Amino acid sequence: MAEQRRDGDRDRARARRDVARRLHPDRGGDPAAFVAALAAIDGVYPALGRGIPGGASPDPVQVHHSRPVAVRRWARTLRRSARAVRRRIPGTRRYIDV
Repeated sequence: MAEQRRDGDRDRARARRDVARRLHPDRGGDPAAFVAALAAIDGVYPALGRGIPGGASPDPVQVHHSRPVAVRRWARTLRRSARAVRRRIPGTRRYIDV
């Protein structure tokens, strides 16, 4: 079932990208035709395995971070510290003082 969902999602994404290339308003396409084509694709490829017709999402989109908050904060502090040290070492600047 998971493999079927992945294949269906890939096909749906491929079809949506193709429509965006051809009909997106930023590329000179008609906005009404673009929306209609996306709706037709969503009707053909429903959200497989989610039980939601038409591909609608029941929950708002949530961002999933690969690292916990504490690790992200620690890494940010480390980057800032490294940047501060580089500024103090002569010859490490990426520009020339005028």
